[in-house]
Amino acid sequence: MFRQFDVQEPDLRYQHILWRADPSQPMQDFCLTTVTYGTAGAPFLAIRTMLQLAHEGESKSPEAAQIIRQQTYVDDAFAGADSIEKALVIKQQLIELLKSAQLELGKWSANSDVILDKNDDSTERAIAMHGDESVSTLGVRWQPRSDSFHFAASLSPAKENYTKRGVLSETARLFDPLGWLAPVIVVAKILLQDLWLHGVDWDTPLPRELSARWLAFRNALPLINTIKVPRWISLMGDTRWHLHGFADASQRAYGAVLYAVIPDTSAIILTAKSKVAPTKVESLPRLELCGALLLARLTRHLLDGLTHQPYSVTLWSDSQVTLAWLQGHPSKWPTFVANRVSQIRTLVPQAQWMHVASADNPADIASRGTSPLQLAEANLWWKGPTGCPTRKNWPKSSLQAQPNVESLRAHATAHNCFACPGQRKLS
Repeated sequence: MFRQFDVQEPDLRYQHILWRADPSQPMQDFCLTTVTYGTAGAPFLAIRTMLQLAHEGESKSPEAAQIIRQQTYVDDAFAGADSIEKALVIKQQLIELLKSAQLELGKWSANSDVILDKNDDSTERAIAMHGDESVSTLGVRWQPRSDSFHFAASLSPAKENYTKRGVLSETARLFDPLGWLAPVIVVAKILLQDLWLHGVDWDTPLPRELSARWLAFRNALPLINTIKVPRWISLMGDTRWHLHGFADASQRAYGAVLYAVIPDTSAIILTAKSKVAPTKVESLPRLELCGALLLARLTRHLLDGLTHQPYSVTLWSDSQVTLAWLQGHPSKWPTFVANRVSQIRTLVPQAQWMHVASADNPADIASRGTSPLQLAEANLWWKGPTGCPTRKNWPKSSLQAQPNVESLRAHATAHNCFACPGQRKLS
């Protein structure tokens, strides 16, 4: 992809290289005339050129132009349609638009063999990925045959002694951008925080208790390979759906999770996120408020990226204190609370906040952590409370405001009375 874009002549002087095949030959000066992979500006130049291509070709290929703008990641494009006929139209538009810039598509993958088997003269060199082959982009693996996302634990050979450096290295391999594995990964995050709190050096073998915790976590990781998440969430172009989110906190972490709920059909997890609690000890109500803020940020991030907006947004917390704070004006509360309440109101002004029992709160799993085996079997995490087949099955609100859990912000007013003997009295 990069080599298909020429660099303007004034900038060519920055792309000279010195080269010789072996030390006995004289040094040669070469100039790279195209965008060079590995340079700092290469991704921007390539993406900016693709956006320009979408702008210029929008009149002839509107569907392809939209995909290039919104559903392309460097040199990978992801798109779908409600029907095979429309998908074939999108495919043809992509081929024609990219071919106009000498950009030939190299691989195709789809959950329908009709799309892959459709012959086209401009894609003779393209590879059609059939069967159980997995497509991986940005760390997410998609299996077209089952039309589901799945995971693969990539672990290095086991060692006798582990260090903090090794723990961090293997934890970083658990790349989960949508947060579906948040309840598992938060266990590793808490362990890393404990390593710092114990003052363990980077290359010092872990203490016995921490080493046992890490080995237990590491040995269970391959079980995430059994987890599969459906790609399609049953949304068509005119489907009326609702967005539900949950927040929760424990003394060690707090988490948030979002679901798409389609009346009379199903509910499915969309995205989730977890964070470890700060090392500075905070009260549980304040951590619950941090969880609510995390949920608000996650909700705003999701809404900003959706083209098909939900009919309603309902956010849930099992903390009545947090809900009472959200009901009051930020000026009533101490600075810590006021700042977060203000941010939440700004991020999701359209959201309705409700109370949920702790037993029905799926975010509780993300705040406390769990094993891969337990997560794979946790219907509460994957489908929400009671499976969420209909809106009426969602937990009912039983909010009772508790505004006095933390002191209200104090406002002091001083009045000074004084007399000026030489001044004329006011009439």
